[in-house]
Amino acid sequence: MRSDRKCAPRESLAEEETSLIGCLKCSRFCSFTIQGDECDSFREPCELSLPRCASRPDAATPQGRACRLSRERRRGGRGSAALPRGAALGWRTRAPARRRTPGSRPRADRLRQGGRFALRTTRFNLICLNPEQLIPYRSSHAAPSGHRRTTVAAWNWEVDILPPGWADAASEVAEIWACSEFTASFIRAGTGAPVVAMPLPLATAIARPPALAPDLPAGFRVLMIFDYLSTIQRKNPIGAIEAYRQAFAPSDGAQLIVKSINGAHRVEAREQVERAAIGRSDIVLMEETISGAARDALVAACDCLLSLHRGEGFGLSLADAMVAGKPVVATAYGGNTEFMRPTNSYLVPYEMTNVGPGCEHYPPEARWAEPDVSSAAAALREIAGDVGVARERGLTAQADVRTLLAPERIGRLMLRRFEALRSDPAA
Repeated sequence: MRSDRKCAPRESLAEEETSLIGCLKCSRFCSFTIQGDECDSFREPCELSLPRCASRPDAATPQGRACRLSRERRRGGRGSAALPRGAALGWRTRAPARRRTPGSRPRADRLRQGGRFALRTTRFNLICLNPEQLIPYRSSHAAPSGHRRTTVAAWNWEVDILPPGWADAASEVAEIWACSEFTASFIRAGTGAPVVAMPLPLATAIARPPALAPDLPAGFRVLMIFDYLSTIQRKNPIGAIEAYRQAFAPSDGAQLIVKSINGAHRVEAREQVERAAIGRSDIVLMEETISGAARDALVAACDCLLSLHRGEGFGLSLADAMVAGKPVVATAYGGNTEFMRPTNSYLVPYEMTNVGPGCEHYPPEARWAEPDVSSAAAALREIAGDVGVARERGLTAQADVRTLLAPERIGRLMLRRFEALRSDPAA
C-alpha cells in the first residue's frame, strides 16, 4: 500500500530497539503497519496474534523504520495503557483495516478474548501486562538462543498489598514501570524490584466531537464512567449515585449519566447499581458499547465528571475529561492526585478503611479510601450553582494535563529510561 505522506525521522532508540507487547480485552482487535522511508507499508490481518507475531522473523522492525500501532476499538484495560506508550515513543496510531483480507476469518472470529499484539525488534521489550498475564507470556515466548532482550514491565495496582506471585514476576524483568508514584510505592514495597513512576501519555489534541445522540436527556449533566470488571467496590458507582441523590432533587433539572461496560459479566454487581438508581428517572444507566468518538462526545456534552473511587492507579477517564476541559469531582486519593489539585479539580476528602471481603482480586486486609459522599454532593451543587467558575477550573485542568501528560514529555521520559538500561551492563 502506497501513501503520499512522508515519514518524519524518529529517535533511533524508539524506532529500532523497542518492541511493545500489550493485552487487549474482548471486542478489540489490532493491526500494525511497518512504514519505511518511502512510505511503502503493509498491514498484517487483524487475526495476527502474539504467538504468530513473536515467532515470525519478518515481523521485526527493519533498521530506520518507524512502527505504527492501531487504535483499539474501545478504551480501557491494559490495551489503553500500551497504545499511548507506543505513540509516545514515536509510533503513530491509525484505524485498523475494515475490509477482509484473502483467507482471513470473519470479524466475529477475530475478536476473541485475550488477544495480544507484539512488535519484535532487537533490544527491548516493553510489556504492558500485569504479572498474572506476564508469567504465562514469558514462559511460552522465550527469546531464541543467543538473542538477548531487556524486558521492562508496565504494571498497575491500586492497594497497598500485592497479590501472590508479584514478587516472583518482578524477578523476570529488568525494571517495572508504574503509571503513578502512588502505584510505584506499593510495587516497590511488595517486590523490592526497581520501579519507576511512568505516567500514561494522553492524546492531548482537542478534536471536534461528533453530534451527541438525540436521546441523551437535557439539563445539567453529571457523568460517571466505570468498568464492572474493575469491581464496583473500587470504582464505587453506588457512592456516586448517592452523592448525586443528595445533591439534586428530581425536579432540579439535573441528570446523572452512569456509563459502564461489562455488566453482563458481573450480573449481581449490575443489579446493585440498578437498585441504587430506583425511583430516579434523572439517573440514566448506559451500558452499551460505544466508539471512542462517541465516548468523547459524551464527555464533551456533560458538565462535569464524578469519580468517588476508593483506589485509582492512574485515573484515565478523569484525565481524559480534564483534557476536554471538564471540571472533575474525584476522591483525593490515588494516582489521580498526581495531576489533580485543588486549583484544577474538586477533590473529595476521605477516610482510610479496609478493603474487606468479596472484592475479587483485592486482599481483604488491604487499605483504601472511603470518600465523603456529602462533600462530593456539595461539590456537585457548587458546580451547578456557578458554571462559569467551574468552567474556568476545567480550563485550568486542561492546560495542566496537556503539559504534564503530553506524549512528547512522557516519550522523552521513556527514552531516557531505555538509554539508562542500555548503558547498564546488568540490564
